[in-house]
Amino acid sequence: MGRRTSSRGVQKSKNVKNASNLQVSKPEGIFTSQPFKFVVGEAKTEFLLHSALVASKSEALGRLINGGFVEGQQGFVVLEDEDAKTVAAFAEFIYTGDYQLSFDFPAQSDSELEDPSHEVWPHPENEYLLEFLDGKADHGADYEISSEPEDDPAARPLIIGSMTADYSEFFIAHAKVFIFADYYGVVELMNLSIDRLYNALRVFRLSSERIGDILALVRFCYERPSPNRLKKLVLSYSAAIIDPDVSESVAQSFQELWKERGDFAADMAWLLACRLMADT
Repeated sequence: MGRRTSSRGVQKSKNVKNASNLQVSKPEGIFTSQPFKFVVGEAKTEFLLHSALVASKSEALGRLINGGFVEGQQGFVVLEDEDAKTVAAFAEFIYTGDYQLSFDFPAQSDSELEDPSHEVWPHPENEYLLEFLDGKADHGADYEISSEPEDDPAARPLIIGSMTADYSEFFIAHAKVFIFADYYGVVELMNLSIDRLYNALRVFRLSSERIGDILALVRFCYERPSPNRLKKLVLSYSAAIIDPDVSESVAQSFQELWKERGDFAADMAWLLACRLMADT
């Protein structure tokens, strides 16, 4: 993600103190530990988190705090390329085991359904969708899905929300949390955030106006270094909805993106080719 911070070498460094510095056995050890400051984004938003708690959730950040790096000595790290919403989600997670993203979507109105651009496209019924719903896709993806969309409060706004709202930032926000968790090795947060994104896509009601929200998510994932697990999720969902039974225009919506992102087009072609070979 191009994080401009001297912590970039944290994951590779072998300058690690005793493992006991990364683990705490008692709650009081966590809450009496020295606060560590995260200075985030252009606005330099500051987050003060208990250092022992951070270290217990992320070995990489634990090394940054306890391993002799300048950030650990000065008591703060600057994360210029992160945004506050992402780090807030991480902070909420390490203290509560969960995170919520604050998006205020309006409820759907009856008048929206009179506009043809808001007409809800039918859900695809093809093998790609079945693979997506099973949490699996070509290339050996496994999303380790742990909950049903209806049980996920984070997905509810997409079930009842307005057809005119822009949900692209909602999708991208969960993707950012996953990328952050992947980069710093917060496995439980990785699984939770990919679960949230999966559930959101699963209940998302597509329309000619809303397809742009999906394209924005694909662009985000392919415009920067993103974990394969995230790309596979987005790719398998895209393959499922590019179906004439959903809409004759859905493939046209992707054409410009295929021209723009040759890597996405190549991944899609490979996935489709694998499917054709499997069917022969």
